[in-house]
Amino acid sequence: MTRPAVARLVVAGTLALVAGAAAIGSAGANATGCSPGGKVQDGRYVQVFCGPARATIVLGSRTIRFKPGECRRTKDFTTVTLGTYTVGNPPIARYLRIVGPRRDGTTRTGAVTWQLPGASDGITRARLTLAQEGTRGSFAGRSQSGLSARGSFTCR
Repeated sequence: MTRPAVARLVVAGTLALVAGAAAIGSAGANATGCSPGGKVQDGRYVQVFCGPARATIVLGSRTIRFKPGECRRTKDFTTVTLGTYTVGNPPIARYLRIVGPRRDGTTRTGAVTWQLPGASDGITRARLTLAQEGTRGSFAGRSQSGLSARGSFTCR
């Protein structure tokens, strides 16, 4: 895949994130006690994502679990968004976003980004495998900072 195509995938994923944030912002609190939408936390603007999605990422020897979150499928993309996105740097919360094509199967066009308190990282050409109509999947690759990263997610 060419760099312009990867850039389009990342931009489309970002647009899906913004659209999802707008939809979530109008929803009420769910059974997990999660209150979705934008808010100010520790003097910073954050966007909270709620829903049944869960994910695990292994960075080197460190395992990090993310929940709650949401999964969305559009005509062209599958997007999984978990945790609390911090606008600007440095991030103050945990957040994970996985973006790939809509179709099930394995591709090298996935993008996985994450925020941990104080640091952001991601995989721009992740090996992404989607199954069960995008409701489950796994990913792997080397992050921009050089870490070996792998993980999985479920939307139910």
